[in-house]
Amino acid sequence: MVNKIIYRWLVLLCVFVLTSGLKAQPFNHIQATKLTEFQVYPINGVDLIEPSGLTLKKGTLYTVGDKHRAIYRLDIVDQEAWLSKEQVLHSERDLGVSVLDLEGITTVNDDFVLVSEAHHRLIHVQDNRLRWLPDQGNDLFQSAFDAGLLQLHNAGLEGL
Repeated sequence: MVNKIIYRWLVLLCVFVLTSGLKAQPFNHIQATKLTEFQVYPINGVDLIEPSGLTLKKGTLYTVGDKHRAIYRLDIVDQEAWLSKEQVLHSERDLGVSVLDLEGITTVNDDFVLVSEAHHRLIHVQDNRLRWLPDQGNDLFQSAFDAGLLQLHNAGLEGL
């Protein structure tokens, strides 16, 4: 189990490093920047999470875990990656649900936006409060379902 988690982290870190060199250009004009240096680190942390997404906010890496209701910070210290709980997500208080199954994370205007596979929805995190995106309804799920997607168990949103 621990090896699987470490392996997933290493893959996520490599994907992040490899994709961070792309410049924002029209798709047919994208040229990758040649990697000159990268590092792979073992990951230590407070919880045994399966990382599901990786984002960069103000120079710091963040991730979520699919079975945890928290945002985790990833710090590189002395050739090791350290995972720490940055923010506990109060989904029962704010959203009325206990299970989120988080599968992705990004930032928009310094706020986090998360993917909930269990609810086929996005979650906006602002000032330690959660709200669904959009606030009402779930057109994303309905349009995908009508197109024949998201119809199998565990076949939901897997990234952002």
